[in-house]
Amino acid sequence: MRKFINEYKFYILSFLAVFLLILAVYGQCISFDIVFLDDSGLLLDSLRQSQQLSNIKSVFTNSAFDTITDRFYRPILNLSFFADSFIGGGALWFYHYTNILLHIFAVCLLLALFNLTGYSKKVSLIVSMVFAVHPALVPAAAWIPGRNDSLLAVFIFLSFIFFIKSVQTDKKIYTVLSALSFFIALLTKETALVLPVMFAIYEYAENKKLKAALKTELSERRLWIASSETTPPRNDKAGVPCHSGLDPGSESILSDDNKKNGFRVKPGITQNSIKRLIIFLFPIIIYFLLRCFIFKDSVKNVSASVFFDSFSSSFLITVWYFAVAFISQKAPLYPQFDITLLTLINGFITIISVSLLLFIFREKINFKRIAFALLWFMIFLIPSYIMPANNYYTHRLYIPIAGILIITADIFMAAYAKFPKLKKVFYILPALIILLFAAMSYNQSAYYKNREAFWFKAYEENPNSYRTNSGLSSYYESIGDLDKAEKYVLAALELAKDKRKILFQAGTLYHKKQDFVKASQYYIKAIAANQYLEGAYYALSALHLEIGNKEAAVEILEKAVEIVPQSKRLKNALRVLREKQNE
Repeated sequence: MRKFINEYKFYILSFLAVFLLILAVYGQCISFDIVFLDDSGLLLDSLRQSQQLSNIKSVFTNSAFDTITDRFYRPILNLSFFADSFIGGGALWFYHYTNILLHIFAVCLLLALFNLTGYSKKVSLIVSMVFAVHPALVPAAAWIPGRNDSLLAVFIFLSFIFFIKSVQTDKKIYTVLSALSFFIALLTKETALVLPVMFAIYEYAENKKLKAALKTELSERRLWIASSETTPPRNDKAGVPCHSGLDPGSESILSDDNKKNGFRVKPGITQNSIKRLIIFLFPIIIYFLLRCFIFKDSVKNVSASVFFDSFSSSFLITVWYFAVAFISQKAPLYPQFDITLLTLINGFITIISVSLLLFIFREKINFKRIAFALLWFMIFLIPSYIMPANNYYTHRLYIPIAGILIITADIFMAAYAKFPKLKKVFYILPALIILLFAAMSYNQSAYYKNREAFWFKAYEENPNSYRTNSGLSSYYESIGDLDKAEKYVLAALELAKDKRKILFQAGTLYHKKQDFVKASQYYIKAIAANQYLEGAYYALSALHLEIGNKEAAVEILEKAVEIVPQSKRLKNALRVLREKQNE
């Protein structure tokens, strides 16, 4: 036991430090309510399903939001909600507690990943602690649905750790574990699809590095032979010649013939690389087969051109995200806005500033690693750009921001190498940054305390967003102030480009105000805007039933079932209504 503790003392103490830091910042979240931004629907569904353990199969057979137009298949996310509901009995503190634990686990894995890729233990710890309290990642820990990205990060980081071990040792067990982690990541969020791209880039970079090392190794061998030395110029513990670029005991890419001549080598690294990467096709194929099965009856109401338009219109937001990652741009609580030069100006300034620092310390910078970091940052953001009606949530930076941390760490180390006399400064500065970020995140997470705190702050920061007006309207409706609710829902209608959900919200508000004429008008408008909107049919039918027009209520549901035959909710409502008619 003592030997184990001594061997892993750094990791034990580091994980403890991470745990205490995150608990200090996010411990307050355990007592928080929900903010009614996706969380209410997700938790109600999981609570309903968890009444019986046998319902767990629905986690794997339903879409993430369990609607006929939903195209997100995220069973691992829904399984986490199911487990929280089943174990915690629906207590909100248990959901928040799980969020914090997932964040801790992800941070610890990032620490291990950085250390595995060659960063020192101190640098790995500093980077992971900055990540733990970075203000842009607050939603992932403080907002219950935000766990989608921390949960994804757990399996992405695990998969990459196993992949690196596979490359380093060429052991198949690590490849299998990496592929398995990748498959679970796919079942958590679609973003994981880009991970094999990063595997291929990493594999290519490693092969290039090995080939360069081999070239030098062979040159040293030839020089030794030419000078007729009796022993190689440098030997490892086994007396085998090795190059400074390779650790003693590491493998190179020489052939079997060279191995016989005294080199510690492994043949066919390129072939092994291809085989290793091909294995990751199997999880992808299985994933898409599952999606085809799950969504075989779903409504396909979005064309491919919509996804392309969304991507092309959103790609420039990478510049904004770059600024948010470096804290030169404050992200609003609900970041919904149009992309303009004004919104990107801080991003461009940040890019120029970082480029200048890289130029100043160019002699000490590993630019191949910087290129890898930038690719990591951009590639993991790309999937979020494809989604129509995109909002620029900062918790989507959870995985991409690792690339920014690589760039920051390399600049920091280059500056330290150039100015070694300022050693104290390089110890104090990271500590100050971590404390500053911790204070900012602590303050920011408080806005997720409840519905009121969240939507008032979101509206204050972004009053021209239709969604913040809609959220504030829902809050006032929940406390019975229907006049104020009407004011903000009408403002949301004015601001919204896609009015479908807001029209339905306006209908439910006027329905509650007993203004049946306006309610009916808005329900009909909502259905005209989106003929697959189940809730609008159901509400319109209920309205007619409430005013005593049973025949109209039945006709509405009959028409709805014809248009949306996949809807179990509408079919059940129609069946119940017909039974009441026949009584």
